[in-house]
Amino acid sequence: MDFQIVMELSAVATIIGVIVSYFTFHKTSKLSYITQERKEWRADIRKIVDELEVCPFSKKKRVLTKLKTRINTYGKLKEDVGKDSHIWKQIEIIENCRAKEYEKQKDKLILFLSLLLKDDWERAKKEVIGEPAKGIITVCLSFAIIFSWIGIFQANGINIRDVKEVQKGIIYTSPGMILIIMGVIGCFLMINVLKQHCEGEIVVIDVIWTMALIFGVLILTFGNKLSIFIQAAIGMIIFSGVLSLLLDIGKYVQGKRYKSYVDKIKGDEKSGSK
Repeated sequence: MDFQIVMELSAVATIIGVIVSYFTFHKTSKLSYITQERKEWRADIRKIVDELEVCPFSKKKRVLTKLKTRINTYGKLKEDVGKDSHIWKQIEIIENCRAKEYEKQKDKLILFLSLLLKDDWERAKKEVIGEPAKGIITVCLSFAIIFSWIGIFQANGINIRDVKEVQKGIIYTSPGMILIIMGVIGCFLMINVLKQHCEGEIVVIDVIWTMALIFGVLILTFGNKLSIFIQAAIGMIIFSGVLSLLLDIGKYVQGKRYKSYVDKIKGDEKSGSK
């Protein structure tokens, strides 16, 4: 009997391992593709910088047109340093400047592009480092679901050492667990959508949902005696939320640092013009 339970738990662990391995492989493949594309993009920007360095005033249009196809078009429509709006403005300045101002404005554009390359390289390194953390989050949430399931069995008096009771418990609790799993997936999808459309407030979003999660757990468990499995599940969910928050704080800090460097270049240019 005990051997059969061990085999069933091993089978569940194997299934989880396969699922995690699939998502890890998918993420790794996607990351490799994006990394290669960004490598080629950086090479293109470096070539444009080299061309721009020796480009005379009379031939600036060709190089600037090539540059426009390598930067974020959204920056042309929206005031956002993270979307290259400052580079679009500098291109426009160069297109309309006089010959005697050309070298000065060109040097400023080259400085912006150098900063852009450095920032992209730093983000690429952090994304590679952050991939293991995302894998840890996936594993923690997977085990949180399993531990929650076992905790529900215990809360309903199901002896997890009795195979027949476990089998019945799985049948009776499967609909509820499926809803919980769908809810967790839906919650993460919604959070990701919010982050994509509120890039400047990703840390705020993380703080809100992490605090809501912690308070929700405290309210649900207040005055109740929880099994060790439920406690472990709650701990893993909170740990996943905090880890996600730390990853996004890193992105937020880097974005702020990049903007401050851009503002410094603009400030130096204004100071030099006085």
